[in-house]
Amino acid sequence: MSFSTKVKTELSRFKLRDKYAKLAELSALIRVSGTLKLAGLGKVDLIISTESKETGEMISKLFRQIFSIDVEIEIDSSDNLRKKAVHRLKIKDAKNILEELEIIIAEQGILNINEEIPVNLLRNSKCNNAYIRGCFLGCGSITDPEKSYYIQFILHSELYAYHLNEFFHSVGIKSKLINRKKNYIVYLKEGDSISNLLVLMGATNSMMEFEELRLKKQFNAKINRELNCDIHNMSRINDNYLKNKNFIDIIDKKMGIENLPKDLRDIAVLRLENEVDSLKELGSKVDPPLSKSGVNYRLKKIEKLALKLEEEEE
Repeated sequence: MSFSTKVKTELSRFKLRDKYAKLAELSALIRVSGTLKLAGLGKVDLIISTESKETGEMISKLFRQIFSIDVEIEIDSSDNLRKKAVHRLKIKDAKNILEELEIIIAEQGILNINEEIPVNLLRNSKCNNAYIRGCFLGCGSITDPEKSYYIQFILHSELYAYHLNEFFHSVGIKSKLINRKKNYIVYLKEGDSISNLLVLMGATNSMMEFEELRLKKQFNAKINRELNCDIHNMSRINDNYLKNKNFIDIIDKKMGIENLPKDLRDIAVLRLENEVDSLKELGSKVDPPLSKSGVNYRLKKIEKLALKLEEEEE
């Protein structure tokens, strides 16, 4: 089961008691996943499609609770291109329901789709949350947090997408809006914003799993950064050792390291004996101890002497 499916399953089981919150949730679901069909004589039929069995059952339950209508769910698995069967709910002569849910607006006898957010249904924060939950159940998805942080709402109306994005902003959701081919996408990419949205919609268990996976990902990333840093440092130390050893070997061949001044002889011997030590670690082994810059200064003097000996030979 994908993480997105887990979230939708949890949200489909969310229990609502407030009538207006139920209206708001159903309104959003129909607005983003419903299809209207003119049936003649001013009648409008409604078809709602979802790939989630749980969401389909929840929608049927809302119609029964709010409008005392029993809606059967038809399962269509004839489309071989789809990985999941489509659950369809059909409501005949749904004009009055659609008007009550502010999906359509009748103006001078003409029915128009309402491209704005049904503010009359959003009476409180519970209604706001229910509307967002309905939108996610109808057209939303979220990526597996182990891969990336991304939640999106895929819409077909540019104007409605604009209003939904503005509505999200009004309730503190930091969403963005883009156009992708023929669709309009309202999305979030920040981990904190996604976590807050999951809580707001009522997916607290999913939020906890999201945060657990997020922390695990951040911890692994930190370990990888530290490991890469250690590897880089070891590589640099090894390169410096080989460079220092080369100059010390030149001096040993030309004049013998035992003939170096004591301060340079001590650091040369320590360098040869401690291949993996950093300059700081080498300094701690000198008597008396030397700072990192002090060790570097003596190694530089060894380098200059080795180069000078090579030049004299030439």
